[in-house]
Amino acid sequence: MFFKLKNTFKLSLILAIFIISPSLSDEFQLGQKAFQNGNIEKAINHWRPIASKGNSLAQYKLGVLYEKGNGVDQNSAESFYWWKLAASNGHARSQYHLGILYYQGKGTEKNFDNAASWIKKSAENGDKFAHVTLGLFYLDGHGVNKNLINSYMWLEIASKKGFEIAKQSKVFVKSKMSKSQIKKAEKLALSCEKNNYKNCI
Repeated sequence: MFFKLKNTFKLSLILAIFIISPSLSDEFQLGQKAFQNGNIEKAINHWRPIASKGNSLAQYKLGVLYEKGNGVDQNSAESFYWWKLAASNGHARSQYHLGILYYQGKGTEKNFDNAASWIKKSAENGDKFAHVTLGLFYLDGHGVNKNLINSYMWLEIASKKGFEIAKQSKVFVKSKMSKSQIKKAEKLALSCEKNNYKNCI
């Protein structure tokens, strides 16, 4: 009897997940439609409740609105709050933005170590802006030890995605490296891409 009740509870929980998830998705899409129509207040009314329940896309969108001051008073502390929640849920672009806030000291205290940590997580999750930024961090030593090979590797990856600043920075880094270092960095870049940016360094 206990076994039957236990499995009935599990089934109910699974069904609840399938029932709730589309609802959260629908709310996000309603908010997106309102945003596209220029009704920011309505978008926020759709996004805030599901953001509070853990919807990372809604959390990200709220962070963008507060950082840009779009339909709300500009507030980097609010952006930091929402982006940190989304970043902790694995949202790559939020991880990137959170890293930038730590780097700039906006909405939180400036902390290069935290900045580099979140930028790296974002880069590992495939965010193209994080690839550029992490390459520059390794060039200048922001939150990480200066490393030309690591810098070149990330800039090489970003260059393939058409980032002009990555291409220009890569030329500069290359001028400081030996042929063997360049060869190693290019090999690491290929391996990194093959492994979907995981465990690259």
